Amino acid sequence: MIGAVIQARTSSTRLPKKVLKELPYGSGVTVLQNVIRRAKKSKKSDMVVVATTDKKEDDPIEEIAIKEGVGVFRGDEEDLLERWLGCAEKFGTKTIVRITSDNPCIDPSFIDKAVEFHTKEGNDYTYAFFPLGFNFDIMETEALKKVVDLSEKDLRIERRVYRFFDLKDKLNLKVGEVGSEGDYGVLKDARLTLDTMEDYALLCAVFDYLGTDFDFNMVKKLFEKKPWLKFINAKVVQKKLFNSLEEEIEEAKKVLSLQELNRVVELLDSMMGS
Repeated sequence: MIGAVIQARTSSTRLPKKVLKELPYGSGVTVLQNVIRRAKKSKKSDMVVVATTDKKEDDPIEEIAIKEGVGVFRGDEEDLLERWLGCAEKFGTKTIVRITSDNPCIDPSFIDKAVEFHTKEGNDYTYAFFPLGFNFDIMETEALKKVVDLSEKDLRIERRVYRFFDLKDKLNLKVGEVGSEGDYGVLKDARLTLDTMEDYALLCAVFDYLGTDFDFNMVKKLFEKKPWLKFINAKVVQKKLFNSLEEEIEEAKKVLSLQELNRVVELLDSMMGS
């Protein structure tokens, strides 16, 4: 059984309740509904499930899932690995296609391509390395169990899917990636995920131009015709997880440089040099 599991919550730090925003603006259709409806179009997925938290403020997410006719699982807000595992066990899912609810442009054909690759290669974990907003990952439930069993609670929270890479040798997991070989042209460095109001403005423009029934190639043609769309959220920096203080400082310098806070960058350089 292959299940598309959409992880969703309302407590986003940069854009709270982002998955409940209408997309496009004024349409009466939420971001989450768009993700669910696109995931349903995958030919390789046997079911779609929304995995949210057990917090009361996420009740609207459960209501949307029920309205859209898909399954719901509620679990720990921070421990995503435990939430995915609980979801898989509840619905009898052997293979999990993990989709984040802030990627409303997800292309069902990419899901099908990645599942075929994952199955053919016999992978335990596959990262679908498509442009930002179209990416997702696939994992075997049995491999997820091993990762959860070997991970301390804090590591399950902080490292999340990266635990598959951290533990692949120790657990003898077969890990691979698909999609990185593609020629994505103007969308290679585009940002079609939802973390900020700038992202929301861009996505509203995409959905206004293309409607809801579009694929990756239609988005690509739109950006080729209207390259200015990329300017809308060009200064937004993608959140990342870091392994050290030094890596965090390097990322901070990039953000500060975007705001032309060059003296602070120089100060950090001098502090690191000392």
